[in-house]
Amino acid sequence: IFTNAYDQYAIKAFKVNGIDYLLKPIDIDDLVQSINKYKTLTETKSSGTIDFNKLIEAIENKNEYKKRFTISIGRKIRIINTNDIAYFYVLEKSIFVHTYDNKSTAIDYSLDKLESLLDPEVFFRINRKYLININSIKNIYILSKSRIKIELNPPANEDVIISFKRSGMFKKWLNQ
Repeated sequence: IFTNAYDQYAIKAFKVNGIDYLLKPIDIDDLVQSINKYKTLTETKSSGTIDFNKLIEAIENKNEYKKRFTISIGRKIRIINTNDIAYFYVLEKSIFVHTYDNKSTAIDYSLDKLESLLDPEVFFRINRKYLININSIKNIYILSKSRIKIELNPPANEDVIISFKRSGMFKKWLNQ
């Protein structure tokens, strides 16, 4: 059973005899259905030591995402709760966290790493430069060629555009 945040790898998963492909965030009902499919396919083999009820229970309790970040600023350490983060952005090869109180601070994480640490129902990677909190969206504008412009609150120092490639996933994320 393969899991990923993107559906583009599903065909590869089935080419290597995958039983199912689940998109993150994983829906528990879909996971239970996948495990039941696995059980059905392996019933003829000897019973393994896997306790599927415990596995499902562990996965249900696993959705723990990063709640805060500690950032060193000189000799001080600043604690930033994820609820206070409007967005993360790239500037001159550095990653910054921008909070609702309109402060930006450099952070020692890549956007890829942040995307895996944060709740995907709240944070979305809109392009190569921005990972945004849904609550930071002030306005959404439809542009030509299926691109989308987002006005953030607090405002970014540049236009924040969602590419054609990510606009479909963005719309799906908004409608969760």
